Amino acid sequence: MTKDGHLEVDVPAAMVSPQQVQDAGGRIQLKIVQVDAGSGGSLSGRLMLGTYQFSLFDAKGNALTTLVLAQPLTLHYRVSPQQGSSLWKSQTIVAVWNTTATSSPTQAPSTQAPEAECSLFAQFLPV
Repeated sequence: MTKDGHLEVDVPAAMVSPQQVQDAGGRIQLKIVQVDAGSGGSLSGRLMLGTYQFSLFDAKGNALTTLVLAQPLTLHYRVSPQQGSSLWKSQTIVAVWNTTATSSPTQAPSTQAPEAECSLFAQFLPV
């Protein structure tokens, strides 16, 4: 569960192999940070629920730049009462993934953290 209490992530046991965990020093950490809060509404035609940044690190805190996940993560989003009043039952929520590398090119490769950002939003259809 993220600090804002909205995003819950299910991580399957088979997401990484025992060898990958061993190669990472015995531990792999998934760090999720909310980088943009929700905004918008019915007048704008889009309700942005939030943007979250996903990063993976080894036991020493180094970014895992070549790790390939064997299983997908499952995201669950819990709407706030304010957000819920703007949504309707069975409305589609869209997750847009963007893979980035935000570290400086002058940093050593082992400290560069490739990140994935996930933006969640609901699109309102014209009436």
